[in-house]
Amino acid sequence: MGRTKKIKLETIAKETGISVSAVSLAISGKKGVGEKTRKLVLEKARELGYEENQPRDTGKDREKAAMAQVFIAQRYLQESPAFYMEVYRCIADEAMKRGVLLTLRIVTEDEENEAIVPQMPESPQDACMVIGEMKRPYLDALKAALLDTPLIFVDYYDVDDDVDCVVTDGFRGMEEMTRLLLDQGLSDLVFVGNVHGTKNICDRYLGCCKALIRVGRDPAALRVIPDRTERGILMTPTLPDPLPQAFLCNCDTTAYKVMELLEKRGIHIGSEISVAGFDNFPPHPDGIRLATYKNDPQVIARIAVQTMMNRLDGAEPQGVRFVEGTLIHGESVRYRRRTNGKREATGHR
Repeated sequence: MGRTKKIKLETIAKETGISVSAVSLAISGKKGVGEKTRKLVLEKARELGYEENQPRDTGKDREKAAMAQVFIAQRYLQESPAFYMEVYRCIADEAMKRGVLLTLRIVTEDEENEAIVPQMPESPQDACMVIGEMKRPYLDALKAALLDTPLIFVDYYDVDDDVDCVVTDGFRGMEEMTRLLLDQGLSDLVFVGNVHGTKNICDRYLGCCKALIRVGRDPAALRVIPDRTERGILMTPTLPDPLPQAFLCNCDTTAYKVMELLEKRGIHIGSEISVAGFDNFPPHPDGIRLATYKNDPQVIARIAVQTMMNRLDGAEPQGVRFVEGTLIHGESVRYRRRTNGKREATGHR
């Protein structure tokens, strides 16, 4: 009987168009690849005459896990705690359950401005994620460097990108929050956030505008004050004069800054002036409970990792996936209390 020809994992990878690490995971029965990919690899292995117990070149291939890189702009980490670091932590936990190892890359301001993409590692990467919006030239350079490596955007999207995007639903969420305030008779509103800062902030502003339009209000009359520098770094906003009935803040961190400024003036939050945030992050400090819109990092992570697994399984990009959140009423809004079927003003729900 002739000796069986030794078939390398690299041969199966080349024949199937799948990375060597994914082939190794599929053949060894480990987590990290989808069933479609596993079936394809096993069929090709049988076709080529690969034997599971044949000797390896190095003995290390079976221990390889799927590899993915995650990119986050350094400017998002100036906040403490940072929402995107919490998203990354949840993604890392979820990826580990699926047998995927992540490498975090922090993109400096200079790298982002100059579109300087770090040299890709020698070991092939099976997928890549970008958390948060980055400047377009940098993303174009990153896509060029990745070639055909699956790319997933988390909490960022663009209409002309042929990639997967997992995005919090800022437009609908802020529309709901604005309607909540309007339903309490709070019509004099100020939006706090740089509308041109990121697509997320812009979407939240536009959601606010839609809510105003639906009740016959002119969104052009909505006052807007910034909460970030031109470089995108969070700063303490300057309160307008006169003060509004309510502040709609694009994130909770900004909402807490606004509340602190108002409290220094001796203004009671929830009865004299209302404040609403967004994201339900960071955790509420001691004191009044903020009205906000909850974006759950764990839900975002599960969907993002599942999207990555689908791509590793050979699926085509599915475009934008919006992740719905939950409205949290809190105590920072002056609500109308029900009395004989009607509501009257109160500082609590």
